[in-house]
Amino acid sequence: MGNNIINMIIKTFTINFLSYYIFFVIINKRINTFTKLLFVVFLSIITTAIYIYLNLYIDKIGVIIIIFLLQLFFLKMIVKNYKNTMTAENLIANAIEYSFYTLSSFIEVIPKSILKINNEQIDFILISLINTFFVIKLSNIKRIKNGFSFLQEKLENEYLDIIMINISAVVLLGYCLFGNYYGDVTEQILLTFIVITVIMFLLIQKTLTLYYKQKLLHQTIEDYKNEISEK
Repeated sequence: MGNNIINMIIKTFTINFLSYYIFFVIINKRINTFTKLLFVVFLSIITTAIYIYLNLYIDKIGVIIIIFLLQLFFLKMIVKNYKNTMTAENLIANAIEYSFYTLSSFIEVIPKSILKINNEQIDFILISLINTFFVIKLSNIKRIKNGFSFLQEKLENEYLDIIMINISAVVLLGYCLFGNYYGDVTEQILLTFIVITVIMFLLIQKTLTLYYKQKLLHQTIEDYKNEISEK
């Protein structure tokens, strides 16, 4: 029982901390000071403690929804002068983090087999390290160095589709991850996870590409108008 609690703490803290981190990447407000880092760690500890407590009394999917709303509450408290509701941004941050964590769980099997690791705590620590590596690589992608601009500036395409797919990813992956945090993943769940993850990242990539194309077109039109006015 004690080991299971430790495993849950490691996993829940990792997911919460990296979800917050990805959120700040998305809105282009990086955690670039030690004070900000400590504050996000503090929020992650609170969120983790509440999750573990609620997990004793509430169904897993209910806990996930409450934790998401709690994250949103904390984010609204600390992020000022942001024009959007943050709901879409937090959904996407959670969906990306759930995807990375599950992917890291599969990758961790490789060093586990090679090193013949037989300790669950080491398993969860390795998964967390792999997960952190993926998040850092994501934050260093050149195209999102200014965050997810298509969420910060509403365009004609809006972003209804990407919100809906991330809601699906959060609900499904959250249930799979937290519903059985130390068990095996069935083939059906694995297949569904792969499909949803691929669709989610393709949608994000496509939306980013469309945003920059529209932005370039808008700039070209403005330049053309200025050129005409000068004649």
